[in-house]
Amino acid sequence: MATFSESKAEAVVNLKQDYLKTATAPLDGMWESGFLPFSNHWEIIIDQKQAGYFCVNDDNILLQFHLKDAFLAEAIPVFEKMINEGFAAQAIVGTNEPLFLSLCMDQQKSAEVHTYLFEQDKSVVDTISSENYKLNLATQDEFSALLNFVEESVGGGDWLEGYMRNLIEQKELFFLADADTILATGECRISKTQLPFADLGMIVNKNFRGQNIATNVLKELKSRSIERHLIPICSTTVGNIAAQKAITKAGFVSRHRLLEVQF
Repeated sequence: MATFSESKAEAVVNLKQDYLKTATAPLDGMWESGFLPFSNHWEIIIDQKQAGYFCVNDDNILLQFHLKDAFLAEAIPVFEKMINEGFAAQAIVGTNEPLFLSLCMDQQKSAEVHTYLFEQDKSVVDTISSENYKLNLATQDEFSALLNFVEESVGGGDWLEGYMRNLIEQKELFFLADADTILATGECRISKTQLPFADLGMIVNKNFRGQNIATNVLKELKSRSIERHLIPICSTTVGNIAAQKAITKAGFVSRHRLLEVQF
């Protein structure tokens, strides 16, 4: 019979590396590197052996579930036991996570698309329409202005200041400006767990949307990634139609989704 023991991320680091190897495509960087490290980690113990792990955030959402190959025969009853004991009421799971997705489908009461995951369309030859889309690397001198821009554009939270400072320190935050006006920000977050993938993101000034800025910023970020021998990926939520169009026009295609599953 399986038991669950609260753990730390460091105790299951090898299991997490094995988990990433089972994915059929790269996991979304915001969830994998942004949210997962702050979730609660649990080891799965079977016959007094470390059989796997799962991660649940403070909102009772299951983010990852993994069993070693030697214990796959126990996957269905172990997953069902975890749900029945109240560890998770829902899950965010990718169509690129085979075992986790299959187990979620066994227990789901409802499931709907949450996020589109995009990868580079290698058949597309990029062209930037104007030299005006060359991006500036953000420094700490621009931090306050960029923070205010993001808060005014998409809102913020207690996490945002630390997140943006970290992006600047890692040289992963860029911006497009015209005189004293910030037109857009762009992110190129190099994955710490899934090299050589890099997650791209952008935010466009509300007063300048609909002018192809998002598409060209993404093209520039993609070009810079490829020059550094990185593989660019990106994502957007199902309701953000404008972002989906910009990402597609920037030369990305989507084969995978993140699903929101209710148990």
